[in-house]
Amino acid sequence: MVLTYNRSRFKIATAGIVLALGVSALTGCHKAPAPPPAAATLAKPAAAVAPVQTLPARQPGLWSITISEDNSPDVPQVQQLCLDAVTDVNLGILPNELSGNLCKETVSHTADGGWGLIAECQRGTAGVYEYSGQISGDYAHNYSEKVRLQVSSAALPQMNHIAHYTVLAQRTGQCAADQTAGDLITGGTKSNLFDLAGIRHASASSASAPAPGAEGD
Repeated sequence: MVLTYNRSRFKIATAGIVLALGVSALTGCHKAPAPPPAAATLAKPAAAVAPVQTLPARQPGLWSITISEDNSPDVPQVQQLCLDAVTDVNLGILPNELSGNLCKETVSHTADGGWGLIAECQRGTAGVYEYSGQISGDYAHNYSEKVRLQVSSAALPQMNHIAHYTVLAQRTGQCAADQTAGDLITGGTKSNLFDLAGIRHASASSASAPAPGAEGD
């Protein structure tokens, strides 16, 4: 009786060891999945892209424009422009020439309340004009602009270059009685942007610059 009892316990113990070894082998073959990465190592979501914006319309009237080229020995160019709605939409990135119809612009709002600007202008043999910059101010009456210009693919190699400009523009009042929309005054000499660009001022009679006194300064 004692021998039978001991054999039974031996069989039970042996079976238990075999079972334990089997579980251990299975555990070795099927390792537990690695813990998830720490929060610091997780990929961060892409920053939200600001929606495309439209710059406000510049108010009609007489504007003072100062354009200076960074690191240039030339003195800043100071001009006056008689502006109306038609001239406004046709102005280029630099507000003293007409090339708006040649440019594709992307404008976005910046966190400081200004605008970011990217533009590409196809200007034929004069090349491709690529602009990027920042605009601050209300734009409708007063603004400043820092812009980088890169010209490439010009027919004349010397026209290809990179330049940085600072623009200050402010509405100062009404156009004079002898000024018409698009008139640009430089050093006392008056020329018209539409004439220079060979563009006819659309609806000139109805969209001309306001007469003196028609709008408050």
